[in-house]
Amino acid sequence: MQHFHNALKVAERILKVVEAHSFQISKKESISISIGAETYPNICSNPQQILHQADEALYKSKHLGKNQVYPAKTSSPNES
Repeated sequence: MQHFHNALKVAERILKVVEAHSFQISKKESISISIGAETYPNICSNPQQILHQADEALYKSKHLGKNQVYPAKTSSPNES
């Protein structure tokens, strides 16, 4: 399970770097990211499943308000 917690920490660092960076798009638009985190073999039973689980977590993150990390095998975002 340590790999999963490490993956969440890396994803949170990426999120914070993107939040802190000033992207030159327009004065009205801002950048946000959503991240679905998953690891193999700790959580997923096969390598193909990791993409499916991470993709589901990504869409849960977007549905819950974007700009956050959602761990694939937990019931709430930003859990570590």
